[in-house]
Amino acid sequence: MDYVEIGSLIDAHRAQILTKVAQAHLEDPYLVERFGADIEKKIAIDTRQNLAALGKAIRYHSPMILDDYLVWRRQTMVNMNGSTGLVRKNFTLIWSVASDYLAPDALTVIHNYIQSALHALQYARTSTKYLTAAQNQLTEALVATTYDNHWIWQNAYHAHGRVRALREIWWYLDYLNDALGMNNPEVLGRQLRWMRERAVERGLATIHIQQLLWFLAEIAERHLPPEPVGDMQRMLRNCLNFLAYDNSSCVVLIASQDRIVADAAQQFVVQGLAPRLEHAAIEVGSYLAYLYDCLAKTSAASLIRYTNWLRPRLAQLGRSDATLAQSYAMIEQALQAHLPEPIAQEASALLQAALQQLSNHRNGAAYSESELVVTQF
Repeated sequence: MDYVEIGSLIDAHRAQILTKVAQAHLEDPYLVERFGADIEKKIAIDTRQNLAALGKAIRYHSPMILDDYLVWRRQTMVNMNGSTGLVRKNFTLIWSVASDYLAPDALTVIHNYIQSALHALQYARTSTKYLTAAQNQLTEALVATTYDNHWIWQNAYHAHGRVRALREIWWYLDYLNDALGMNNPEVLGRQLRWMRERAVERGLATIHIQQLLWFLAEIAERHLPPEPVGDMQRMLRNCLNFLAYDNSSCVVLIASQDRIVADAAQQFVVQGLAPRLEHAAIEVGSYLAYLYDCLAKTSAASLIRYTNWLRPRLAQLGRSDATLAQSYAMIEQALQAHLPEPIAQEASALLQAALQQLSNHRNGAAYSESELVVTQF
């Protein structure tokens, strides 16, 4: 079978291949969340162009046409908040679906062209090669450190579980790889901000996305040589800046948080709410982490949800709603002592909304999740 004929066969089966490739993409819920309800239409457009480029390269007997096209396509995808992994996924699916329609000798040629093009997507930077090779291993280690070891991650992903966490963290590493390859922190920074928005909707907070960076920096040391680890850690440190809100109340809270934590944690220990100062500091820090997002969004929704999640956890430790209310009161006192009055009042209003939720529970009121997220200040 000559190359012109193979190119013509790709054109002849383009509609069938395109439909199945688009459907296969939709099986990954991450892609639907990341790129919106019209993701199927976007994938269809991209796949049609990818098939046209593949057919043209084969007709002209020139792998370089497809190589150059994929490098351009990857840059286009990154500019539109995609990543290399999305380009690789599309062409891998094209190959898989084409095997249902084309003869073996045609498939061999197509496979060779696609492999050449995917190889062209490798960045020149050595650290990206190590990261690509270890991407699955690092993903598993990071999920084990977060989802497997922390109840709050499991609560947030309860509807989808560990498989969903694995998918999203794999994509997070893919954006890190592009940020390294292009030497551009904004590539990962934009993704982190999107991840933060989704995390807050699920009941997590900014600090949990920051933890993905901190934990990965540590995990990489166990799996990669020093040079790529250093490159990754520098990039991760730079990308932390993208998670800082420019809200003035948030900035002041961060500047004052060490004093607030120290003050409130001391009271936790004195009142018997924590066995040791370090435990109290972690607990107070968690409340402040949710307060940070609430201040940024001028909404108590995150803190209310966190309070609801805490109630059964603390009940297992013998702590009632009354002791939870006591915790909030001590945190509020520390906020009043260490924040400027307008910001302290703003923070107190958010805490009072969470306390009101405790009061509603004690009075037997029941609220749906949608009702819990509408409090605005």
